[in-house]
Amino acid sequence: MTIPNLISMVRLLLIPVFVMLVMYYVTGYSEAYHPDRLRWWATAVFIVAAVSDGIDGYIARRFNQRSELGAVLDPLADKILLVTALVLLSWNFQNAFHPIPLWLTILIISRDVFVSGGYIVMRMFAGHRPEVKPHWSGKAGTALTMIVIVLVLLKKNDPPYFLPLVIATGACVVISLLIYLRRGLMQLHRAETA
Repeated sequence: MTIPNLISMVRLLLIPVFVMLVMYYVTGYSEAYHPDRLRWWATAVFIVAAVSDGIDGYIARRFNQRSELGAVLDPLADKILLVTALVLLSWNFQNAFHPIPLWLTILIISRDVFVSGGYIVMRMFAGHRPEVKPHWSGKAGTALTMIVIVLVLLKKNDPPYFLPLVIATGACVVISLLIYLRRGLMQLHRAETA
């Protein structure tokens, strides 16, 4: 087991801890009682999990610890972390949080389902594993999504900069979808003509 794969597995294990902390926070939240300690812990767990995404990738590249398991485990852990946080924070739990706009959550999940489905279709029709190269728009969309989630957890999503940040996140998600769609169609076309 490589160190990056171990880090990705720890990230996966942090997800239920994050969910538990958020749920205990929102179910215990009322006008009279604010269990802010739980919210701060949830924020810390999410930040550690999010930062571990960059750390495992850096270690894999820097120390040549790339693996087939890591190529699947790392993006899977990232998607599960982000989708879990987005879904959890898109509901207004007794005013515990100002929720993430539902349209952003639906957009991000739809993009992930579409790209994953495209990957599966490509693998079936092309007969080989498609080449998936990250694009700046996908990386920016992921980073902005993480920032949006942290701001919601910190209850800092009222200021005037939050809406432009959400719109920029959505724009990056749409751009990345279009880029990945174009790349996938080009690879499929090449496979058909070969």
